[in-house]
Amino acid sequence: MAQRFASFRSWKHHRRKMRWCRLLANQALDEMSQRVGEPPLLVKRTGKLRSTDEASESLVNSMNVLITKHSQKGELDKARRLFDGMVTRDVVSWNAIIAGYAKWGLETEALKLVVEMHRADVGLNSISFRSALSICAGLKNLQFGRTVHCLAMRSGYANCEYSGFSLLDFYVKCDMVDEAQKVFDEQSQGTVVPWVLLLSAYVRRGRMDDANLLFERTPRKDVILWTTLISGYSRRGEAAKAFELFNRMLISGVSPNEFTFHAIVRVASCLKDLRLGKKIHGCLIAGGYESDFSISTALIDLYCHCDRVDDALHVFSQMEQPCLSSCNTLLDGLISNDRLGCAEELFFKMVERNSITCNVMIKGYARYGKITEARRLFDLMPQKTLVSFNTIISGYALNGELNDARRLFEAVDVKKRDTVTWNALMCGYVQNKLPGEALLLYVQMHKHAVKSNRSTLSSILSACACLGSLELGRSVHAQAAKSPCGSNVYVGTSCIDMYSKCGDIVSAKSTFFLMTERNVAAWTALINGYAFHGLGNEATALFDQMLEEGIEPNQVTFVGVLSACSHCGFVNKGMDYFISMKETYCITPTLEHYACIVYLLGRLGYLNEAEQFICNMPIRADAVVWGALLSGCRFYSNVEMGEKISDKICTLDCRNTSSCVAMSNIYAAAGRWIDVHSIRKRSSVVKDPGCSWVELGNTLHSFYVEGRYHPGSAKIYEVLDRLAVNINCTAQI
Repeated sequence: MAQRFASFRSWKHHRRKMRWCRLLANQALDEMSQRVGEPPLLVKRTGKLRSTDEASESLVNSMNVLITKHSQKGELDKARRLFDGMVTRDVVSWNAIIAGYAKWGLETEALKLVVEMHRADVGLNSISFRSALSICAGLKNLQFGRTVHCLAMRSGYANCEYSGFSLLDFYVKCDMVDEAQKVFDEQSQGTVVPWVLLLSAYVRRGRMDDANLLFERTPRKDVILWTTLISGYSRRGEAAKAFELFNRMLISGVSPNEFTFHAIVRVASCLKDLRLGKKIHGCLIAGGYESDFSISTALIDLYCHCDRVDDALHVFSQMEQPCLSSCNTLLDGLISNDRLGCAEELFFKMVERNSITCNVMIKGYARYGKITEARRLFDLMPQKTLVSFNTIISGYALNGELNDARRLFEAVDVKKRDTVTWNALMCGYVQNKLPGEALLLYVQMHKHAVKSNRSTLSSILSACACLGSLELGRSVHAQAAKSPCGSNVYVGTSCIDMYSKCGDIVSAKSTFFLMTERNVAAWTALINGYAFHGLGNEATALFDQMLEEGIEPNQVTFVGVLSACSHCGFVNKGMDYFISMKETYCITPTLEHYACIVYLLGRLGYLNEAEQFICNMPIRADAVVWGALLSGCRFYSNVEMGEKISDKICTLDCRNTSSCVAMSNIYAAAGRWIDVHSIRKRSSVVKDPGCSWVELGNTLHSFYVEGRYHPGSAKIYEVLDRLAVNINCTAQI
């Protein structure tokens, strides 16, 4: 009995001690919670608190729970006061407050806490390293991240699965792909995550060859890996490669997801392959993906690119609540397909609009010459972005309103102007035959340290071509070669065109053959250059070489090769090319093509055949086509036909000066001087004065017939008079 009583007393003493410890813990928590306005938190009555150390540990755990709770709710002040009031903090305490600051956008404060944690000799664990590296990745703080990496290596966490993933993600987001590759090589690739991270890094940096090699090494190719690589090729415009990968994916038995379908629809849109697009659309309906907003938007874009606007409208009508992105895509497609009326109707029906919506509509109005409506919409925009200013500047420039374009350009703060802003006005000057203004703007652009892109270089090279400034064109070409755009096919094509028009066909040829990539525009530029210089054999040989390499010619290519044939008298070749254009390549001839054939026939004396050819044309001949035949009449002094054709040209275009000049030359060649005087007297048109250029010391000097506008004209005429006197004296001797 005594033994049982002693045991009972011992049990009661233990209960009192346990209650006392809980009371102390609850009192401490009550005081701490009341400081931050929280209700008291009671310690869980488990009956297992046997010592003061255990009570302290329980207190720390409870405080960690509170800090985590406040951090998740965004109550960082309360969480920080609890954290600062803790006598003892463990690694969980530090992780909780660091994660809270990082979650709510206070990344810099979070990194300061990481430093304090390290100085407090609290060992960082895998969660600590993961948080710190995620913050560094978000801030792209390469220096701090590398420091954390070194600390992780010293602590033995660098090869830990979670820390390793965070390290890889950090280097990927900082665009340090080579460092990411080293981290990847040091890790065990047991899961697919590191493969996806590194592959996405290669794709984002455009290193598709490395991405492809890594993909082929991947032991387990899941849908994420396939989709990442397909999307990469799709964004780079390599549609054929993307579609090839999609086929391989299906053969391998991997089922595509909505992201894969979205990427492959974009591929079909890029290829303008309606048949492929409809097949994919069928698969989407079968798989139940058609209702996905991003996929529906991609389908709308596909049908608009393939000129099937009605199908795009059908997809749009099937959407229960079209999102803003879908509306903007359809709006752009309608404008691109000459449906401005439908675009306006959609625009005014849209409940929600953003700056992109207005910018697309402004571009549409400007494209169709409705610049007043474009400006009205621009003025009504609640928030005008830089893209809005760029769009309206381009619109004014496109419609020849250069003064208004310049005023808007000056209204944009010089520090906020981007490359597109400068290009919009520069391109406008070139298109409106003001190459000198474009060059001055290009100089200002460089003074403000704005980087050039391919559009800048193409525009300024076109300006050099208009001016005939070879040395300036060479300087721009040298600048382009040093820039990332040096190997761009469009810049290379502009260089070929510039050299050809400036008379340096040798440099044009060398530029062409040094290009690593040549599209149809590059081939066409050199063919036109050869034609311009009267090198018919070279032009036709290059055209045949282009066909052998599998490059399909377009309308402009045929204009170049037909022009070369007409200049050099290749009648049979010219007619063969003209027939193949229609029958083989299904290209409908334009007035330019007909004019080339007429000039070709007229140049060789087939005047009656040329006239019959014009009469049999399926489209009405304009003044240019009849002018080509009039040139043939001048070559062969056919006065009677010349008079008849000249009358037709005057009927079509009463302001045409070339027909009057040609007819005057025909009369002069026939010795009919009275008619020459008569046509000059009755002609109300004034021939544009001849102009020539001379480039000296990087300055282009223009001279017009009987013009005295040059600053040094007085000295020039003085030298001319002196030369005339010397010539006369020499002749008398």
